[in-house]
Amino acid sequence: MWKGTNSHGIVGRDGEVNFGKLEKQISTAIEADTRYWTENDAKIRAVSNKVATYDEFVDIVKASHLKPLEKGDRLSDMKKFTQPWNCVAGGGDGSGSGETSAQSKGNEEDYRDNNSNYGTELDASIISSVNQFRRTWYKQCTVTSDRLQLLLNMSRDQVMHVFRTELPGDLLGDMICCLNEGFSSNLASQIEGLLKILPDLPRFSLSLQFLSQKETNCLTSLLQKLKQDMGYNFNLSEMYDAH
Repeated sequence: MWKGTNSHGIVGRDGEVNFGKLEKQISTAIEADTRYWTENDAKIRAVSNKVATYDEFVDIVKASHLKPLEKGDRLSDMKKFTQPWNCVAGGGDGSGSGETSAQSKGNEEDYRDNNSNYGTELDASIISSVNQFRRTWYKQCTVTSDRLQLLLNMSRDQVMHVFRTELPGDLLGDMICCLNEGFSSNLASQIEGLLKILPDLPRFSLSLQFLSQKETNCLTSLLQKLKQDMGYNFNLSEMYDAH
């Protein structure tokens, strides 16, 4: 007769094995193991794809167990389902157990170990292409102060290198509005220096022509602020009007 530990009530007092509980325990262990390796694969893919934020990393891991609809699946059958569409992400009681605090901590440690910039100040010097700038601008710099820091920390040579093929119109408009919104007298000379660089970039004139009305108003406002602050040395209006 089996004499080992019986913490899960698998073996009764009479020595009989409860195969129902045994099967459930084995299924739970297999499911946990499968989920572990599924999430581990998702973490590797996320790191390989260089996701921009920790939140994006977590979303990919939480959705790793989801499967696409099969060809024969119909939306009309959705009424048959009573559980949340993603019980793991929502922390519900469906097939998954939800992300525990330990799992969340583990995910953050995995992300931090594979992303040296996590939790550190933005380093503008690592940006070397338009795509990299765009990803940082839209995903990592979510507030004006971060975007302003990114722009003003880039040297002339770096700006010319990053936008060596073109200065996209959407980015030009966003830059102008950011500089206008974050303008202050102590930053005036830096902002003026950046605005003197932009006209030298490829396709600047074309991008300038396609500014929205809001972006054009931001440019007008920014130039007026600089003119008031820089006085007679200010000559950017002529530079931008020429384009």
